[in-house]
Amino acid sequence: MVLRYAAGVPRELAGIALVCVLLRASPVGADTSPLVLLADRIAPEVSSLRGLPILRPIERGVLTRDRLLARIQTVVSEQYRPEDIRHEADLLKRLGLIPATMDYEQTMYELLREQVAGFYDHRAGRLFIASWISPEMQAPTLAHEIEHALQDQHFRIGELLRRRPGESDRQTALSALCEGDGVAVMIDYMLRGTGRDFRSMPNLLEQMRARAGGGDDQPRLRDAPRALRESLLFPYVGGLAFVRALRLAGPWSSVDAAFRAPPDSTEQILHPERFVTRDPPIAVRLADSVVLASAYRPVHHETLGELAFRLYLEETVADLAPSAAAGWGGDRVIVYERRDAGTHPPIEAVALVSRSRWDTEADAAELVQAASAALGRRYPVGSVLAVPGGAGRRIGQGLASAVSRRGADVVLLEGVPEALLLPLVTEAMAH
Repeated sequence: MVLRYAAGVPRELAGIALVCVLLRASPVGADTSPLVLLADRIAPEVSSLRGLPILRPIERGVLTRDRLLARIQTVVSEQYRPEDIRHEADLLKRLGLIPATMDYEQTMYELLREQVAGFYDHRAGRLFIASWISPEMQAPTLAHEIEHALQDQHFRIGELLRRRPGESDRQTALSALCEGDGVAVMIDYMLRGTGRDFRSMPNLLEQMRARAGGGDDQPRLRDAPRALRESLLFPYVGGLAFVRALRLAGPWSSVDAAFRAPPDSTEQILHPERFVTRDPPIAVRLADSVVLASAYRPVHHETLGELAFRLYLEETVADLAPSAAAGWGGDRVIVYERRDAGTHPPIEAVALVSRSRWDTEADAAELVQAASAALGRRYPVGSVLAVPGGAGRRIGQGLASAVSRRGADVVLLEGVPEALLLPLVTEAMAH
């Protein structure tokens, strides 16, 4: 998908939204026929730039803003149940990444409506062109979407991006590969004939970040929570940095090889050298809690990944976040809802239990130090609780949050009953 900013809607909507940081879309009364003809002219150029032959005609069509958004909503509904998105929102709220009162799904669709400029539906194998975008944006937007079509023809990205519950970190990494490749080709298309390509542009990533924050013409993006904007940005800026690292070390065939043996985690996108050495995520086991079973039910099992840990820490201890999150090895997290809270529980009825494994004990200790500071800043009026190998805080209404370490393992608890805090630490560490 092409958006006016670099975007990859986080977690459960991660594979849906998706580009143009260097361009701005503006409504125009464009004739749709020329757009289709333009796509047909651009496709061979994109194929040549990227070195991927067109294996079959690329299906394409033109949609209005309302119809394009409706198409995206249809794709979402085919992959995610409403409760999947709600539970994802609970996870983000409990981590403090979005406000507790935010309507997550509505916010994401409002952002899409403001930003979307094109969409490649990998499930249907069809490219959809936005009828309202400005002429100067049409060709680069099409170049990006045509590259997605070529990815699909050669690497079956429809299967690659198919939702696998509980694997959002991996899904974000795969999206970053697809989008980073798309942005790189888009930039190369814009630079054709200049003797330069995306690898040679100074400060490219910084420019993209600066222009992706939203302005007066992008109020929804500008006003979105910082962590949400960063998540939206990651598949494009992080993905482009990843693809650039591969291309600095080799030809486009090195990117092709990444599609055939794709990254497993956002850690590998953030640190391309760990992709090259195939440093895989550690499988971490975390069973449903017996301690919580009488009052809570598990509703969502997920992997946070290095990116989410970094975003979690950046909310309060930004200076510590990149280094503290960089030692991530693997994790699992379970979201719980109180059994008596109904179908749309308030945040007070949501609890989170996470267990993570870090590369070394020193890495785990660094994470605990940063997370302890984060808890202190998130809950400054809450009294301190003694927790083995870490720290805890009362957060009100009989609830507590804590972080605890044993060796290279770390348990993070958010919004759990204070009376059960220590038994939960012991239980999570025992798995």
